[in-house]
Amino acid sequence: MKIKNYKFKVTAIGSNAFRNNKNLRKVVIGDNVATIGASAFQGNTKLTTVIIGKGVTKMKRMAFFGDKKLATIKINTKKLKTVEKQALKGISNKAKVSIPKGKVKAYKKILKKGGLPAKATVK
Repeated sequence: MKIKNYKFKVTAIGSNAFRNNKNLRKVVIGDNVATIGASAFQGNTKLTTVIIGKGVTKMKRMAFFGDKKLATIKINTKKLKTVEKQALKGISNKAKVSIPKGKVKAYKKILKKGGLPAKATVK
């Protein structure tokens, strides 16, 4: 039996896609992904780092909810429009979020609506 390799373009990470994964420590979301689904990475107790690609425009509700060790988030996209309610609620209070130049003020507001802890650093 011969297995062929296929290439495909991922445009969204679906709801509950990687929920409660006990081994997940770092997530790199590709530039082709436009939406991070509801509860996509919820409850990953060992997740510490997330790198968000250039194509992400929306983070749905509870996307990273309760990932209490999530302390490093690097946002590469300049297209982020929405971070829904509780998307970042329950991540580390010491979280450090890196944002592209010129987007800090706008993204602070969006991330706050999404539940980013008040003590988190955004720069």
